[in-house]
Amino acid sequence: MEARNHSKNGAEPKSLMSREIKILKKMDVTIFIIIGVVVVFLLAVKTSKSEHDTTISADQTNKVVNVALVGGLIGLFVASPQNSLNSRIKTENANGWRVVQVISADSGNIFLYIFRLLLLVITFFLYTTANGYYVIMEKK
Repeated sequence: MEARNHSKNGAEPKSLMSREIKILKKMDVTIFIIIGVVVVFLLAVKTSKSEHDTTISADQTNKVVNVALVGGLIGLFVASPQNSLNSRIKTENANGWRVVQVISADSGNIFLYIFRLLLLVITFFLYTTANGYYVIMEKK
């Protein structure tokens, strides 16, 4: 009788542990799905903002263009600040604008730093926004 009780008690912790492991696996999958949805949403919002939709009046001779950059591991290995600047400047040159000056778009906003840090942690260091450049343009 004692052997049965002992084996029965020994089996319960295993089944309890296997239940806990199954629950943890379900939670892991749920967390990954939530993080995936957040990343897809952020990328969709980022790509939906078109920098080319600025309205320009006919007599305007100067404008400031914001070239945004991507941070995190994606920005480190995939995105190039030089390519971002080159592509944006080529687009503006084709529209008749020329570059006067390029200024780093550094911001001292503490809330922006906190938001970027949270975004970086939520996306497992894959993606965050980064300081870009302001390009001052003038009409030829």
